[in-house]
Parts: sequence; structure tokens; C-alpha cells
Amino acid sequence: MLLLAILWMQRKLRLSWKDRRCRKGDNNAKALSRWAEAERLSRYLGKAPPQRLLQLAQKAKFSPYILTDEELREFDGYLLYTVQRLKKRNVFYRLWHQWVLGLY
Repeated sequence: MLLLAILWMQRKLRLSWKDRRCRKGDNNAKALSRWAEAERLSRYLGKAPPQRLLQLAQKAKFSPYILTDEELREFDGYLLYTVQRLKKRNVFYRLWHQWVLGLY
């Protein structure tokens, strides 16, 4: 029972930290946080994130240009896609990804 409580709490903390990072700062800071999350989730899918997101992340990091809300939504769409793909895996992967790693 204690192990379940620990797993639940660490998952809540990880998701809370991730949510805070992805919502903090201007659109460029948000984009870079979401890019890091996209890279992490893509690694578990076994594929690279789209080139377009890499371009947006580089634009956010190296350009004085501030990304628009529409460009930020491209990250959100990809993150949603990766979570949906991860949820389609078998039950053991889902338990590992969701409860131990706290991916989603």
C-alpha cells in the first residue's frame, strides 16, 4: 500500500512540475519546455520529433522573434499525439510510462 502511495505522489509531482514548466514565461520559453517534453516522449515512442518542431524550437532559442500562439499549438498537437500513441501500447508499457516514469 505504501508503494502505491509513493508511486501516486511521485506521479502527481512530476506532472505538476511538467505542467508548471510548460506554462511559465513567454511563448519562447513555453516552446522550449514543450520541445524538451516532445523529445522525451518521442524517445519512448522510438522516433524523432517532427523537423518542424525542431525549427520552431531553434527559432524560439536563437531568434528575437516571439512565437505565436498558433506556433505553440503545434507543440501541443504533437504532445497529444505522442501521449495517444503511448496509451495504445500494451498494459505493462502503459503502467511503466504512466505510473513509474510519470510521462502522462
